[in-house]
Amino acid sequence: MRFEVTVKSIKGNCSAGVSVGDTFEIDGFVLKSNHEGPVCLYALAAHIPYFNAIGRPTLPEDWINNVTKLACPDVKNQVIFAVKKLGTYRF
Repeated sequence: MRFEVTVKSIKGNCSAGVSVGDTFEIDGFVLKSNHEGPVCLYALAAHIPYFNAIGRPTLPEDWINNVTKLACPDVKNQVIFAVKKLGTYRF
């Protein structure tokens, strides 16, 4: 499964240095970044279970299909990511 992940907002200061508008793509087991800045490994690690769950076949009414935003685990300097399902692997 492929996903596009976009930084939508930052509350406080992201210590990893991501900026609003930064995007990256999960393509199967490959991470592709379309910017020169960093991708936060803490946020990525927190989101991997979601990518696994939404990548499985589900019924349209499954709750996982309604999740479109994810947050990094830093509650004081929280980054909100929008997640868009792009389709099948392309790598």
